[in-house]
Amino acid sequence: NWRFETIDTGIIIANLIFSSPKICIDNRGRPHVAYLKRIERETDTIAKIQYGYKNGNLWQILVIDSFLPRSIYINVEDHVDLTLSPNGIPHISYWYINRQDTSAELRYAYKSGDSWRILPILSQRNVIWEMWLNNTSIVLNDSLYPVILFSYYTPNFDTSYLFLAIFNGLGWKIDTVIKEYHTAFIPFGLKFADNKFHVLFQEEWAVFYAVKINENWLVEWTRRRNGMGEAYGDLELDGSKPCGVFSSISGPLTYIWKYDTIWEAEVITGGLFPSLAIDPYGKKHISCLTSTEPPGMMNSICYIYEGIPEIRESNNQLSYFPYASLNTLNTKEIRVYDVSGKLILKDRISLRKMKKGVYIAKVSKQRKIIKIIKF
Repeated sequence: NWRFETIDTGIIIANLIFSSPKICIDNRGRPHVAYLKRIERETDTIAKIQYGYKNGNLWQILVIDSFLPRSIYINVEDHVDLTLSPNGIPHISYWYINRQDTSAELRYAYKSGDSWRILPILSQRNVIWEMWLNNTSIVLNDSLYPVILFSYYTPNFDTSYLFLAIFNGLGWKIDTVIKEYHTAFIPFGLKFADNKFHVLFQEEWAVFYAVKINENWLVEWTRRRNGMGEAYGDLELDGSKPCGVFSSISGPLTYIWKYDTIWEAEVITGGLFPSLAIDPYGKKHISCLTSTEPPGMMNSICYIYEGIPEIRESNNQLSYFPYASLNTLNTKEIRVYDVSGKLILKDRISLRKMKKGVYIAKVSKQRKIIKIIKF
């Protein structure tokens, strides 16, 4: 039950015109996005890191950083991340990779008054660009200092790392999160809450969630990723429960969430570079790239947001959408009865433990019955 809006659009000349839209929700419930917009011309390429926010019904777009490479083969990489401070100031992380002289730079930008400050975090010359899996993710810790998650390959591709770049007020410290041999990490999302770091990432063909408790990382398998090609994703916390989104070049955009001790999933749509945010009311908001025309070309940034919760009946099964908001439901009441009229379940609907039979679901809002479903 999702709603869709277009934030920005453009005409494709070659390759993707947009990359990596990232969404955040401020304390007033307004969406903010950051993304890369690339315009390739006959003789050069213009690449822009852009930031937008919704003001009423209109999206306001600002340019943070821009590049005019000498060759179309010099590209700003495709992964941008955004977080907001409590007072709504945007903080952004992204990679700049120069494929002509094989240099790489991790950059951090934040809004200071009416201008943007751009700081280099880590630079290296003469690197193989494939060794940098270019996703980044940024959060602010309790001191409101930035912490950035990124990944790294060794030059001979036999070791992969997940790193945290932590700012302490004076400089950056690089800490190792996970190290593995003969594999590849793609970081999806990083969150910091209750003095714990939470990470969503891909290793090989599976999506994993990890949380740091004291000095140890606890890792959980969430879902096998469908589709071929590069994968992208994001992480959020719904209260204390993790949830996320991910997609790949040939796989669907999938929303996942942890229900009790089990990870659940819902396919939403097609789209690349999905990003997830939760507003102060518990509603989910997603940004991604999507196609208009020609088919298969990602030339629009799409904004998806959660609609009114409802119960649906399909193939003799009762489903609650959006399922992940069930534990925060406060506008509707759900009751499930057996044929004798006995109350079986209320509010938190879980059909896995119910015996086969006939049941009645009664959905009420403000004590008024608005829907009755037999299943």
